[in-house]
Amino acid sequence: MEDIGARLGLDMVHVPYRQTTNAMTDLIAGRVHARCLSLPEGEPLRQTQRVRPVAVTTVEPRPEWPGVPTIGQTIPVFEGSSYFGLAVPAQTPREIVVRLNAALREALADDKMRAAYKRVGADPAEPASAADFATRAKRDGERWAPLIRRLNLVAE
Repeated sequence: MEDIGARLGLDMVHVPYRQTTNAMTDLIAGRVHARCLSLPEGEPLRQTQRVRPVAVTTVEPRPEWPGVPTIGQTIPVFEGSSYFGLAVPAQTPREIVVRLNAALREALADDKMRAAYKRVGADPAEPASAADFATRAKRDGERWAPLIRRLNLVAE
């Protein structure tokens, strides 16, 4: 939201939440005016008319969200897709990392698993190696670092 506000010249106040359920409750109640949420999180509200989708942050429009434009149609070159990955402590033996990665790759290749992701509006990732995931995380960290520094954000 901070990046969107800055790009559009909006003066927005960041309201931190420890849980997305509290943030969603405040959005529905009108105590906050906007929030970014994941497609799976928004899926249950899509037909309720309790919140109004303004845009998706993916590069391409979402077929399950017809009529909702991409934010890139307003903010050129913007993309804010989220993703999840499996992480382990740094000292985890390489053999365990390889076994976990193999099991995860197998699960992500399963048609039933992929269908379950699609049902909630998530795009199942193409299975990747641990090194591929590390590369993506590093690239995204570099992308967001200037905003994090400007806002003086720190992990709790």
